[in-house]
Amino acid sequence: MFSLLTRGDMLRKLGDCKILTLRNLLLPRAWEVFAYQYFFYAYKMNIENIIGWLKLSVKHIFPVFLITGVLLFIPTAQLTTFGVDVFVTTYRMWIGLAFLTSGTLLISHFVFWLKDKLVEWWRIRNLKRTLLNLSPEEKSILADYILLQTKSQQLSFLGGIANGLERNHLIYRSSNLGSIYGFAYNIQPWAWEEFNKHPQLLEPQLSSRRQELKGSGKLG
Repeated sequence: MFSLLTRGDMLRKLGDCKILTLRNLLLPRAWEVFAYQYFFYAYKMNIENIIGWLKLSVKHIFPVFLITGVLLFIPTAQLTTFGVDVFVTTYRMWIGLAFLTSGTLLISHFVFWLKDKLVEWWRIRNLKRTLLNLSPEEKSILADYILLQTKSQQLSFLGGIANGLERNHLIYRSSNLGSIYGFAYNIQPWAWEEFNKHPQLLEPQLSSRRQELKGSGKLG
């Protein structure tokens, strides 16, 4: 015989159906989200590991290149002597992959090192050309660095000469705290070296400033 369901029984049945429906809808979605997050995290970690490997310095990469190269190219008899013949035979593919990867990274490091050197050489070459086109006022300021053998002096930025030398990368402002005499400007290392080697680049202002400084007692 069929039994009549009460209103409470019907509501409970309906509630169970809703829960089942929600479970069927939400659980797969939750697993999909979890799986997506897990694999995304794993992918991100792998990418970070790869980037970290690519950033290794030559001192870390070269030993890998050297060891894998030795294992690949020395005679089998030598491998047997060292007891690594089975290891090399088993993992030869991975050793070869490590050899090729480390070799490629070494070549890449060398190419970028050479590029940086060439860029720096070209920049210094262009900067040295500016030394041949200095104004008398600029030569007088630069002469004080050489005559007084100081790498810093107080200069006023209002006249424009110090700003011009700074734009040409001959000097740079070493402090943002100034005084009534101006700001502290340091001579660039490359310019310091160049003017000490070739002081004639600052003539005739160099000789004139030498006499002026001797007359004022600042130069012995």
